[in-house]
Amino acid sequence: MNLENQTPFPTLMYSSADPDREEHKIVVMKVSYKMLRLGEDAWGLELIKDGSVPLCFADEYWGEVGLSSVRYESDLAPYKPRCDVIINGSAYTPDQRPMQAIAVRLRLSTPEQKELPEKPNEPQALNPLMPLTQQQKQDWYKELAIYEQKVKESQKVSYKVQLEKTLSILGESVFKENTLLPGWKRTKFTEFTELPLRWEYAFGGTHLIYANSDDNTEPVYHQQCFSNPLGTGWIEKDYFKTCEKINRQRPRNEKIENFRIISAPKIEYHLQRQPKPSFTTHPKKNDLNAQQMAKISTKYAYQPAGFGFVGRAWAPRLALAGTYDEKWLAEQHPYPPQDTDYAYWNAAPVDQQIDFFYPNARLELWNLTKPEFSNKGYVCLDFLGHRPYITLHFKTGEMLPFPMLTETVLIDTDNMIISLTHKSWIRSDTAPLARVEARFSDEAEGALFEIND
Repeated sequence: MNLENQTPFPTLMYSSADPDREEHKIVVMKVSYKMLRLGEDAWGLELIKDGSVPLCFADEYWGEVGLSSVRYESDLAPYKPRCDVIINGSAYTPDQRPMQAIAVRLRLSTPEQKELPEKPNEPQALNPLMPLTQQQKQDWYKELAIYEQKVKESQKVSYKVQLEKTLSILGESVFKENTLLPGWKRTKFTEFTELPLRWEYAFGGTHLIYANSDDNTEPVYHQQCFSNPLGTGWIEKDYFKTCEKINRQRPRNEKIENFRIISAPKIEYHLQRQPKPSFTTHPKKNDLNAQQMAKISTKYAYQPAGFGFVGRAWAPRLALAGTYDEKWLAEQHPYPPQDTDYAYWNAAPVDQQIDFFYPNARLELWNLTKPEFSNKGYVCLDFLGHRPYITLHFKTGEMLPFPMLTETVLIDTDNMIISLTHKSWIRSDTAPLARVEARFSDEAEGALFEIND
């Protein structure tokens, strides 16, 4: 069985095994669009048909692998129970005026289906040989006018919000201890015009201390926020004491400096300001499992805020991967653990996962594109109703169309490209196939194709 790609879009068929050791075929297609500004208040999408936006076969990072935010996550996930909506890009102040804080917003909406009104029955005369009375005619014209008005109303497209998320983007500030009174203060925000949307600017953090200032091999102290080790504003309670202890052992020119000044997050949930560092006490044992780390992370005072891919090894995502222990190695390897939760493969923050992506959805963005592309920070785009699908050609000669579901919506506002990753799954118990075709429909509704006798 082979895959025949009847589209201009990057497509691949690969295999993936489930915990029951059944191997299934998966067809993936990436369809990308260029975001265009058509007028002052008009935007559109244009299909990219030259294959210049390829499938992603391995995770890519903005910086050092594993130590920076994920730029692209592999398109070869076995299955996502929900659809991920991701934004890669930056936040921009309106007209790029220097500001201390702005709100950015993502909204995805679906057209509401409206029922057509029922046309009123034509009135009948009291006697078949008699005409309608003047009153009957007036009532009839009135009912027709009401009906026609309802028809016009039903033809107006209205949208139901499926996903909406607002974050605060802030200028640089730090947490400092008060001079006279106990406690902490957050310094005034500096002004900015744009900020990359990275987890490095959200709540979280990692603290490493080495025995010597020029030693970067094995730290004597290593604590990190389980929900976002890249961020800032999170502190293990014994961090300051450990810094003081190490400083007593170091020469004057090698001491750790300014360790009591903590960078504050620049990306937060809207209007949920963090006024001081978040101090946490982690268990001293170093053998915490993923479930324990996930439980601990739920007790943090704050949660990381962002629009991008969540790290695979972060809590609570890692706990969904299942149990990889000696028993798994002896009895189940190389297949996934029996307690695998496929929600692990959803890479978006939970509040950016949707049940289903509608091909004619509407996307709205606030302060998430360059000013020259937006109207005072606002952008509105309607998807074009395209539907990728596959046709299964059985060895018996029969043929069956099968839809592809959208599992990832990647909005890349740096490059002004939106990529939709679509998938179909062919179960291992499917009847023998001669070939599979990847196809593409530009109609949002109706039959995928017609068979002519």
